Amino acid sequence: MDMWRPRSRRGREQRQLRALAVLAALVLFAGLFGQVALRAQISGQAKRVDAVRREIQALSANAENLSLCINQYHNLADISVRAQNLGMAMPTDDQLRVVSLPAVEDTPAPVAEGAGEEIG
Repeated sequence: MDMWRPRSRRGREQRQLRALAVLAALVLFAGLFGQVALRAQISGQAKRVDAVRREIQALSANAENLSLCINQYHNLADISVRAQNLGMAMPTDDQLRVVSLPAVEDTPAPVAEGAGEEIG
């Protein structure tokens, strides 16, 4: 019977070593799989960040263009030239209306002729 004990101890040790080797291989495989999944997730997020950056750049350029267009219409000399090109004429004195605006109130301004500043 003593012969069988050393063999069973060796067999048990070999089984334990195999089990540990399989366990180590599984842990290694799970770690590699997790790393690949994490890198794929990071890559996807980087692509989304780049897409958002491109969209921000496009929107910023569009905002600048719109700002330039708005600023064009603030130049009264250009507006006057465009209006004359479209066949409009400067108003005469009898066509002007004078408007008086309230200083702080939120009520609509009354329109009165002969008071306030001339518009034109």
